[in-house]
Amino acid sequence: RPYGPGSLEKVIGLEPPIFDFLVPLEPQVELGDYKALEIAYETPEIGEDEVDEQIEELRQQQAVTETSTEPATEGNRVFYSVSANRAEVEEGQETEIFPVRFNSLIIEAEGENQNQWPFPGFSANLKGMSIEEEKDIIYTYPEDHEDENLQSVEAIFHATVTNIQKVSLPEIDDEFAKTASDFDTLEELIADIKENLGKQKQNEYDSDYNDLVLNTLVEESTVKFPPQMLEDEKKDMLSNLEYRLSQQGINFDLYLQIRNMTKEDLEAEVAPLAEERVKRGLVLAEVAKAENLQIDPQQLAAEAGRTMEIVTRGMSPKDTKEFQKSDYLSSLVNSIMADMMTRKSMNYLRAVAKGDPLPEEETEESDTAEAQETPEAEATPEETLAPQTPEEVPTPEAKETPEEETSASVEESAEAETESE
Repeated sequence: RPYGPGSLEKVIGLEPPIFDFLVPLEPQVELGDYKALEIAYETPEIGEDEVDEQIEELRQQQAVTETSTEPATEGNRVFYSVSANRAEVEEGQETEIFPVRFNSLIIEAEGENQNQWPFPGFSANLKGMSIEEEKDIIYTYPEDHEDENLQSVEAIFHATVTNIQKVSLPEIDDEFAKTASDFDTLEELIADIKENLGKQKQNEYDSDYNDLVLNTLVEESTVKFPPQMLEDEKKDMLSNLEYRLSQQGINFDLYLQIRNMTKEDLEAEVAPLAEERVKRGLVLAEVAKAENLQIDPQQLAAEAGRTMEIVTRGMSPKDTKEFQKSDYLSSLVNSIMADMMTRKSMNYLRAVAKGDPLPEEETEESDTAEAQETPEAEATPEETLAPQTPEEVPTPEAKETPEEETSASVEESAEAETESE
């Protein structure tokens, strides 16, 4: 069966009429031995240092500050501007790494904070500086830096201190807990922090684990699909990106200008991710088919009802009735059903890999509990209407972040030429 409509390649003859069509065939998936998947699952633990870090953040929020005219010292908050240039510029490279930017941080003991910007331990270089004092700081980026363009690059940072504040932090006691939270005791606050950290780390671990399980199966499977399927996925991704940009009041053409690229450049950028999404989706669909996974009609109706309530919120009764008759509603329900099936497939694979297969009477409630960790089904009802742009397609807020890349080669095209008279 064809995946989609064919395209006329050429007219071979008119008497009799013979036409050469190129027809994209439906995708083919040969699953690896998914029932033999076995991947270690280790429940993440919460370290005391993580709890201490959260407490320290709360202390900083409750801190009392006053401007200081003395040179900056450990514990002071320093406001500064900084720019960066390459120490040595090779042909084809730009001198500027980034223009002047403004920031503030607490001066900490050297090596104590590795998350400081613009590089780990930067605050130690501001120690002893006074307001309006300028300083050049030399730093060499590590050879394994996340931005390939900066690996092993020696940079000169020009920093200017604009303000210095003395910071008085509250004692860590019950009174602090009352001020910084809704709890009456420090013990209750710490317990709540541990619980929230536990949930956060568990969700992150589960998401990574699901990715590992699915990627392992994709690598062990043979997936073939027509180029048209890849093009459709790329179009969907770009359409979703354009929608999200419009929600932020950003024109798509302006976005391309900001990133200094053409639409063709962006299409090339999303191609590897689009291919990965196609493969993952096809593999999950094949698992559902192989295991005869089914969606409960009542659960589907309930999920569709919740989504409909969100979509029609604010609509008049007349508009709501018209919407319910539209083709969009059918498309929406199909999308919801696909998401539910994706969750079921992923939950099945996850259970197999952990060594504890799900019982046959599994309910959609358990599916929903896992939804946040499901690689291909992370959308909330609102996002079902306008799927989120993948993180690998950077939005203006994150354009400074090095873009992640996925490497993959396009599978053999599943196309066939047919002649008809």
